[in-house]
Amino acid sequence: MKNKLSSISVNEKGFLTNTKDPKTDNTLVIVCPDNSSPQLKLAAKELRRYIYLRTGKLLRISSKKATQSITLIIDSKLQTQEYSLKSTGESLVISGGSGVAVLYGAYGFVEKLGVRFYLHGDVVPDGKISLHIPQLNETQKPFFELRGIQPFHDFPDGPDWWNQDDYLAYIGQLAKMRMNFIGLHCYPYRKDNVPKKGDMMIGPEPLVWFGLPQDINPDGTVKSSYPTWWDNTARDSGWPYGSLKTSEFTNGSAQLFPTDIYGPDVMEGMMPLPKTAEESNELFNRVGKQMGIVFAEAKKVGVKTCIGSETPFIMPPALAEHLKQLGKDPKAPETIAEVYEGAFQRIAKVMPADYYWLWTSEGDLHKNPEGVKRDLLIAYNALKKISPSVPLATCGWGFNPAYDAFLPKDSPMSGISAEFGHYSLSPALADIQGRPKWAIPWFENDVNLAGYQPWVGRLRQDAVDARRFGANGLMGLHWHVKSMMNNIAALAQAGWDQSYVAKNFNIVPVSSGKGLNVLKETRMMPIDDYYEDFAKANFGSNKAKETGGILAESEKMQTSLKGTAHRPDPTGWGTFWGAQGALQSDPEMHAYAQKNGELAERFAKLRQNIKGAGNLERFDYWLTMLRIQTAMYEAGAVHGKLRVIVAEMEKENDPVKKKDLASKAIIIRAEVVRAWDKIMQLEIISASTPGDLGLIANLERNSRIWDNWLNRFDTTIEKVTGKPMPADCAPSMNYTGPATIKVFTVRSSLHRGEVLELRPVVLSAEQSSSVIVKWRKLGEKNWQQSSAVNVGRSVWTVKLPTATEDFEYHIIANGANDQKLIWPATAPMQNQTVIVTE
Repeated sequence: MKNKLSSISVNEKGFLTNTKDPKTDNTLVIVCPDNSSPQLKLAAKELRRYIYLRTGKLLRISSKKATQSITLIIDSKLQTQEYSLKSTGESLVISGGSGVAVLYGAYGFVEKLGVRFYLHGDVVPDGKISLHIPQLNETQKPFFELRGIQPFHDFPDGPDWWNQDDYLAYIGQLAKMRMNFIGLHCYPYRKDNVPKKGDMMIGPEPLVWFGLPQDINPDGTVKSSYPTWWDNTARDSGWPYGSLKTSEFTNGSAQLFPTDIYGPDVMEGMMPLPKTAEESNELFNRVGKQMGIVFAEAKKVGVKTCIGSETPFIMPPALAEHLKQLGKDPKAPETIAEVYEGAFQRIAKVMPADYYWLWTSEGDLHKNPEGVKRDLLIAYNALKKISPSVPLATCGWGFNPAYDAFLPKDSPMSGISAEFGHYSLSPALADIQGRPKWAIPWFENDVNLAGYQPWVGRLRQDAVDARRFGANGLMGLHWHVKSMMNNIAALAQAGWDQSYVAKNFNIVPVSSGKGLNVLKETRMMPIDDYYEDFAKANFGSNKAKETGGILAESEKMQTSLKGTAHRPDPTGWGTFWGAQGALQSDPEMHAYAQKNGELAERFAKLRQNIKGAGNLERFDYWLTMLRIQTAMYEAGAVHGKLRVIVAEMEKENDPVKKKDLASKAIIIRAEVVRAWDKIMQLEIISASTPGDLGLIANLERNSRIWDNWLNRFDTTIEKVTGKPMPADCAPSMNYTGPATIKVFTVRSSLHRGEVLELRPVVLSAEQSSSVIVKWRKLGEKNWQQSSAVNVGRSVWTVKLPTATEDFEYHIIANGANDQKLIWPATAPMQNQTVIVTE
């Protein structure tokens, strides 16, 4: 099965042509019966939107048959997620075994127009194409029943900082990528010994509330709870993140944040933690309301939802005290069962999920098997009592086949890949028979959150193995969204199309995993085809082979690294990609840093061949990503030099020589801060999503403050010199990059009656004095406009009128020296479009 362009080709200007070259007929109509399902009506609107973006022609949607048409129908002969694209002359029929399958077919057709879908948003190529129907006759169905993502709560880089609009935007993109699952893990209460800070609370997170059924109001809100949190800049986290005012962030990154304390909207007014019982209740209730809206939207587009916590159950102290006051033993199985029932009742009332899963505690996969077994069965029975149709699934850090011996067969089993995803799927998956089983590789490694991690080949291999081992679910774990766009898109595609597999590779399903080896980081399927297609869509067809080839070469280079160089153990979560100082003493790493820099500059030389504002903007993003990678290795190298010379200084007994070494150390220390400034400037330039804001907070709160990366040796040096560090050892506080408008959350659909609120950030050497949004009904000539209001630093906000019809908009601001800034870069020729659904 191949999802190719059939008889369609892309010419040198990037315009879509048909080999038969039929004449365009503007009478083409999208046919969708009035009594169609919501998914068919959505499919019709999406076809209309993307055909307009690619051709400039706005088609009619009609319930009546037409001579020249794109017709949407449900065909009972097709399987539930199977769709067909069949054209006759200048008409096309998109059929599917369900409304969702027809929606998949519509998006599959849109991809043939050159559009590509990613989790962060759409890529619509620059330029227009002629309007006609290509010759198509194909049927597609997925390899896996469930395909999706597992965004992981705990760091600001991930869903901790997602707001309702972010979830809704990503849910919409999942459907476009023909994915249909989102699973969320929730850390329970626990205290860990964290270096430098002593006992710090990890969790409980506010997605899953635990309590008694009597503690729930009729509307599902809770009236008794306990302190809970998601990450925010005011909090010393249980993970290595210190509290820090955003105004103290370096290199002008403070301008990205409107206030000194920053976190998710649901925690507004309650950061770092809820202070009262009422605030604790309010936070759970805000999260419940938000996720209820999100899960309802997911259901409309066929995306299954899954939430859960860890096993064995960990009782928050405030809940335990509440239970004791009621005369209940918090450790008794019957009390734990009652608490689970309360949790499931509240979920069913406020945010009905399709699955609930329990994870073995991180690091405790095999430590308490009897406790896990007892807890799983208690939870299973409680869930069946409250929500009989909702399966209880299992997951954890690794795949544990032991659960198969006692869990009922309607419970899906899953586990994330071992060693942060550097090891392949567990072959033990193949030994599990007669129940759903989900494969969950990692899109990125959490100890490398600040680094670019291209793993297209690795994930393609994992998708093949998931098929071989009989998995019916394929999901990927991640924090970031845009920087992981290729990894996520590659896994999404591999859920439907594995034509990349070499002919000599055995993809025959296996009945047992016994005797099969766990593949390690060097596993890789072919990737050149993926990156060439990516380059054509993102940068234009001109030089696509060369630009795509460099991105593929970058991935192959990283995959070739070995040992700790490839799986670094930096001091602190998410610190620079590559152990700090490793480059100083490792010739292989020095060579890699040099080669990576050469790749970035080869890529930069191709920029002159890129035409079109959108193509250039996307090209520059990936050029920046390559340069960030190089800058991080360079930073590791110079930091290593500093560590070496400070060590020499501390060993030296001669006062004169000691001071001479200290003087040299100060020179290198200034190089360290310049390396930091370079990284931060590049990160600010590339920042595009809420997770990127989290990454900047990661670097500031983790690397700079918690890990003390810049100042680690200052006191030691100052004791020798008797003087404070010179001014050139302090990081810059100013943004020096290009003036730009950033929109971190991009909704592409709204419900009728919704109000779209935009929060553009205008970065410039001078504060912008005016930010306006121009908007109009889709395809109209005349623009209306709304003025934004500054809410702090470089952050603005504006609410557009209540949504009633599909519309398009762009944002205009003034930068330094009256420079005109515009977002999106392709506006006003190609604007951001929004469809309005019922």
